Formats: sequence, C-alpha cells, structure tokens
Amino acid sequence: MTRHHRIAARCGAGFILLLLSVRSAVGQQFREVAVGWTSVGPIPSESGTTYTGGGSLRVTIGGVLSQRFRLDANGMVVFFDRNEQYYPPCPSFGCPHPFYDKQPTQMASVGGNAQFNVDPRGRFFVEGGIGEYATFLQMTQYRLGLSGGAGVALPIDGPLLATIQADWHALLGKTSGPRNLFPISLGLRF
Repeated sequence: MTRHHRIAARCGAGFILLLLSVRSAVGQQFREVAVGWTSVGPIPSESGTTYTGGGSLRVTIGGVLSQRFRLDANGMVVFFDRNEQYYPPCPSFGCPHPFYDKQPTQMASVGGNAQFNVDPRGRFFVEGGIGEYATFLQMTQYRLGLSGGAGVALPIDGPLLATIQADWHALLGKTSGPRNLFPISLGLRF
C-alpha cells in the first residue's frame, strides 16, 4: 500500500468516525446536498499558471446540538481548469501572444464543521471547520486545510430548507495546486 493510499484510507476512516460521532452526539439530524460555482485561487510561486472557476458538489450530514449550534461532516468535489501559459518561438516578423494549455482537474475533500446560528431560528449562520483535501494534478497531493463561511437557510416546506452559502477553503503547507477555494453554493437541507 503506497503512502497516498494510506493517507486516503485514514481520511476515509476519519470521515466514517466523524459521521458516527455526529450521529451519536445529537438528537435531530440533517442532511444537505448543494451545487455551486467555485473560484480557485492562484499559485503564488508560478506566474504562468492560472485557474478558471469551476463547479462544486457538496454532501453534508450533521446534527443539532442546541438551537444555535450544529456539527456536521461533509464531502466536497470541485472541478476546475488549470491553464499553463507558454510562449511559442518568435518568428522573424514578431512574437505571437502567449498560449494556454488547458488541463481539467479536480479537488476532493472530507471534513467536519461547527455551525453557529446567528439568529435563534437558524436562518443566518456562520461556520468553520477542518478537513483533508486531495488535489488531482500531475500527481495526487493531500493537504490539511481550514474553512470558514456564512450562509442563509430559507424555509420551503416543513423541515425542508433552501440554503445559500459562501465559503473560503485554505490549504496548509506547500502545494503544486491551488491554495484557496471560494465556493458559492445553493443547496437543499432536510
């Protein structure tokens, strides 16, 4: 088993333990599925590499600890393009503009969050968490990361809520991929 497989297995086991601890620690549970758009932050050390925004999918399961406090475990996948800039050779009549080699890539994460409801009804919330992020570029890299965000939960019917959420995810340590993600998502919580 390679180092990356051991890390992935530990992340998977940690995610399952987090789900079980959330389930046993709370009475009322919730689930959420969200899709959205994600802006991907630059690599500070590489001037010729840029990223285009992409799509994201997030699945969350959690529980209510009190009227204002929730814990959750989530998994997220982000799809985006990495654009490598290169300059073709200059012909005798002048240099052409730079070209970009577009490389579709993705990032996956599993983690846990604590959510604080700003108002007692739980309509406005802020959250923060920690997770393990896997970036799939030329080689797969695993990094620990932090996240924080805010959102609104609007009632639709009974326990069904529509959510609008903006987050910031920062990967810790040196990485050959993006260090920051900014997903904005629309979801359903039930």
